[in-house]
Amino acid sequence: MSETEEVEEEDNSFIKIVSRNHPIFKNRAATFYSMQNGKLNAEKLPTIPDNIIVCDGCNELIKDEEVGLLMLEPDRCWGTQCKKCRVEYYSELPVVRDD
Repeated sequence: MSETEEVEEEDNSFIKIVSRNHPIFKNRAATFYSMQNGKLNAEKLPTIPDNIIVCDGCNELIKDEEVGLLMLEPDRCWGTQCKKCRVEYYSELPVVRDD
């Protein structure tokens, strides 16, 4: 293989359908990082309520009982997707249901 050839990586992405009561949505917290005068600041933000789930595609609240998780690998969630965004942007990905 020459230096100019690109190696195509295998895409293991899939959509995992979970209940809005899934543990991934429990006790979520966020930290806001910023730089000020060359110093890294970390500010803990208030805990995100368990019932607030926002689509990472369109930023709309997800009110359905089921939520799509965009999984990059079996144990690596990249974000949440509402039904509309799941169909529009990720329809080619396999869909699995959480048991």
